[in-house]
Amino acid sequence: MEDKMYAQTVREIITNDYCGIETFVEKVFEPIFGINVCLYRAPMSILVTMDQFGTDSLCMGEIYGMNINPIYIYNITVSDNSFNLENAQKYLTEFLRKDFLCFSDAFIILNNDDFKDRAWRFYFAHKSKKCVLKESSFTMGKYFNCEMLQEKLCNLFKNRNVLTTELIYNLFGIS
Repeated sequence: MEDKMYAQTVREIITNDYCGIETFVEKVFEPIFGINVCLYRAPMSILVTMDQFGTDSLCMGEIYGMNINPIYIYNITVSDNSFNLENAQKYLTEFLRKDFLCFSDAFIILNNDDFKDRAWRFYFAHKSKKCVLKESSFTMGKYFNCEMLQEKLCNLFKNRNVLTTELIYNLFGIS
């Protein structure tokens, strides 16, 4: 796939309603990381509580190998029955610090279970051993300018053969 085609594909995905984790991984992550992306497609939904008001589904995957630390993939879906996406964003940092989420680096997609005409968010998060969390986040959807995220993903794609953990941190402003 050439750079221009990848940029067009990414733009179509991030400027529309959420396409689902499988499509996102296939069209955005696999062209960058190739066979080093593993999405646990088996029923791997784990119920977790982000706060006392709601339960959300968490789907996991992983990017491994190459010259990078493992990057975990989290798909967090909130339902309006628990609380909305805006409230979920407030709790996400605290939620990501929880001990049962064992990762140092993660790509996180936060979305509503009713995603039609709704915003969704993409995060790159880094958690140190002391549970200090640094994150870079982007709002996506039909009504948002997603050029900054598109640029970052396209830069990952352009540098896919020489990716390092440091390069990923630099692209997402995590240092």
